[in-house]
Amino acid sequence: MSKLSSVEKKSRADTTRERVVAAAALEFATKGFHRTNLSDIADRCDITKASLYHYFPSKHDLAIVLITLQRADAKTAVDSVVTHGIPALESAVDISFVIARELTDSPLGRAGLRLTEEIGRDAGIYHEVRMEWESSFTPLLAKAAAEGDVTSDYPASFLARVVSSLFVGLLNSAPGCDADELIRDLQRAWLIILPGIVPPDKIAYFTQFVGRRAEVRAPTAL
Repeated sequence: MSKLSSVEKKSRADTTRERVVAAAALEFATKGFHRTNLSDIADRCDITKASLYHYFPSKHDLAIVLITLQRADAKTAVDSVVTHGIPALESAVDISFVIARELTDSPLGRAGLRLTEEIGRDAGIYHEVRMEWESSFTPLLAKAAAEGDVTSDYPASFLARVVSSLFVGLLNSAPGCDADELIRDLQRAWLIILPGIVPPDKIAYFTQFVGRRAEVRAPTAL
């Protein structure tokens, strides 16, 4: 029997690692961090627990990897919206619904959301996530003000803090990561925010815009 080349070994290792990540996402999304054990993940991958430890030294390390991957997916989704070329306030609304769908429609999204809440606070990740959202919304709301879609005496950075805090709070309070309920709550939240930041003659338009985005099922549909 011929020996595997270094490239083949790496490819096989990468494939196994991907299987572990996918299995872990399903387990963590369903059970959360504390009720998930590595034996169940190994069984789902059809590998030994010892083999799993070769790729991930601990359950916590594996959970951090999932959170990191989910955050990377979220950033990609945000970037796709921002570069789409639509008005800034519409982009901000789009981002919230796109990410809400991404976080609840996939095992990795649900796992990352749940793990960020369960272990992210102690690791400082929860704060990092909130700051990431704040930094995403700040330039959009500043641009929206320049475009005449936002009129407020408060600076864009403060408005972004309010929006991002509300958004992150809704994500982490969604019972069982139920997508439909989260989308309904997100729609209601925007309807509360809009009258405080949008010119009166544009409230009707943005109310309808939020309603249309709440009806979009696919995470990447714009």
